[in-house]
Amino acid sequence: MEKLRSKKGSTLVMLIISVGIISLLGTSILGVTMMNYKIKKANTDLKHTFYMSETGLDKAYDRAYKLVLEAVNEGSAASQDFINELTDEISTLNSAENEAPPTVKDAYRDYIIIGTDKPFIAEPNEAEIKIRASEIFNTTYENYMDAFKINQTLDSSFSPYDSGVEVEVEYSKWDNDTGRPAKRILTIGIRSSYISEYTKRVSASLIIGIPDYEEPFTVETKIVPVHKLWTYGIAADNIIIGNNSYNGDKVTVSGDVYAGVNLEINGRNTEAYFDKTLIAAGSTIDNYGILLKGAGSSLRVKDVFAKNIIMSGTGASFTTYPNSRIYVKDDLEMNNTAQTTDIDGSYYGFSPGGEQHEVNTLNSALIINSPDIASGGSRFNISGDLVLYGTSYIKGTPYATGESVSIPGNYIAYTRPLSGGSSEGKSLTWDNIITQYYDPLPPLAYSFRSGGDMWVWNKADYFIQYSREHGTGLNLGGGNITVGGNIETLGTGLNGTEIKTSSFNLEFLEKINNKNTYRTIYEERAKNYYDADFKAKVSSNHMKQRQGSELIYIDDDDVVIDDGIYDGHFTDRGIIVTNGDIVINGEFNFKGSLIAGGDIIINSERGKAVNIIHDGNYAAKLIAENNLYNTLFSEGDAGSFAITVYKNSSSAKIDFKDYIDFRDWKIE
Repeated sequence: MEKLRSKKGSTLVMLIISVGIISLLGTSILGVTMMNYKIKKANTDLKHTFYMSETGLDKAYDRAYKLVLEAVNEGSAASQDFINELTDEISTLNSAENEAPPTVKDAYRDYIIIGTDKPFIAEPNEAEIKIRASEIFNTTYENYMDAFKINQTLDSSFSPYDSGVEVEVEYSKWDNDTGRPAKRILTIGIRSSYISEYTKRVSASLIIGIPDYEEPFTVETKIVPVHKLWTYGIAADNIIIGNNSYNGDKVTVSGDVYAGVNLEINGRNTEAYFDKTLIAAGSTIDNYGILLKGAGSSLRVKDVFAKNIIMSGTGASFTTYPNSRIYVKDDLEMNNTAQTTDIDGSYYGFSPGGEQHEVNTLNSALIINSPDIASGGSRFNISGDLVLYGTSYIKGTPYATGESVSIPGNYIAYTRPLSGGSSEGKSLTWDNIITQYYDPLPPLAYSFRSGGDMWVWNKADYFIQYSREHGTGLNLGGGNITVGGNIETLGTGLNGTEIKTSSFNLEFLEKINNKNTYRTIYEERAKNYYDADFKAKVSSNHMKQRQGSELIYIDDDDVVIDDGIYDGHFTDRGIIVTNGDIVINGEFNFKGSLIAGGDIIINSERGKAVNIIHDGNYAAKLIAENNLYNTLFSEGDAGSFAITVYKNSSSAKIDFKDYIDFRDWKIE
């Protein structure tokens, strides 16, 4: 019995009981903790699902904001295009001093007001312009939204962003904006879902409004002097088209062209078309004017003011558009085979000759050196009048002939004795002629034994008398030199195979020396406007401004354009002015003006072309908008031009967020 009353081992029992109780409590606590964790995790997942489901709405809002910005830009551009068209119309109406009210096109009648006093100036109707510009803005804004199919655009913008987010654009519709009767609003129904362990969907109506067209624009009409340079399509010291490395260049300029020194066409089979006025002034004694040097080169022009027209390339061609006027200070020369001159208009060579003792560098004549002129391989034709106030010289000598139209070999007429004829009462018979020897030529008729030099009109009479007595020895071009109008020449002329007598008399002499209207016209048009003063203005008014493909460039550096790319940007319009050179390589289409103090060098390639269009109204617009008439083109003597300036102000601020909102938001 005593052994049963022993307390040994009781501690172990108590320990086992305690461990059991503690284990039970721990298990219970762990279960509660796990339950709480699961509850919290579920709550977190639900919130994440909810927030992720709203991501689609956030993306929709972001895309809508960008779309509104794009639509506003499109609307503003369309409104500005309308304003630009109106600018051009007003500029056209004001391009001349109107003695009577000009007629306004029907499309612009509501937007242009004609003044009541002479000159009748066209001015903008600002109130109507603002209304119309606003209408265009609204329509373009809506059309942009529709054209981009906003429901598809929005839908395609979201799916790549976040895995599990799905966006559905349910509908889009335009409704009247009750708050602004003249406006409409776009309503887009959007449902955004996030699918994971839990799925959550939210939906809302995205409301997009149309901003007001409230950008202010300035309106100003000014009568400003026209500087001649900005009326040219291209202007430079030398204009050089093509070289022997290129074959088949084609250059077209719709606008006036000015070369202060030379226009050279060097490329083989190179074609140049200038449909307005071409000036090639040959400004120094060593320069020429128009040079057709390339084999097969051709130039087609309208009106011309040139020091010379020299054709040296085999197969070179000089032709004109209808009713042209060609003013030449010195000579037109055809110097190779298979050459063609075809002038649909009149030709005026206005520099007088008459002296014979030294070579007169300005002495207008038509010189046909083409060896195949008699066989018809080369030809010269003019449909209008031919005026030549000078005569040709025998090459290498100071001997002035009596021929205003000359062909090589005909100098023989001045080496042969005559048996009859007279000039100004003086006998032309050999016993009254003193000759002069010019090595290696035979002696030439030089002066009269009865007293006085033989002037070129006297030699013209000698040439005519020779043709009567020994005509079979003269080269008359085989009838391939033809003139459709009147012929007025200081020496002899030629039409077909008929030799025309000199037009000389005292009245004619007075006209060519003191009342030379052709010379006056030429000197006015052939002035050098790119002078030292203009170069200094270029150097002090640098500007490099680009808007899209439009470039305004004023600087001293060379400009190189390769296939329409300048400085890494495509360029197809603007005004480029430089004291350096402009080099055009490859294909180039341009609207505006290219003006260089150096040279303009054009090298296109076969299959590519250079097309330059000068639009006076467009040039005036750029000059007005950039204030160039007060800086670069501040002085001019080419008349006046009415410049109307419309320009949207970039100072207008629109908060596009005011035009985007969510309505009818709900959890599904």
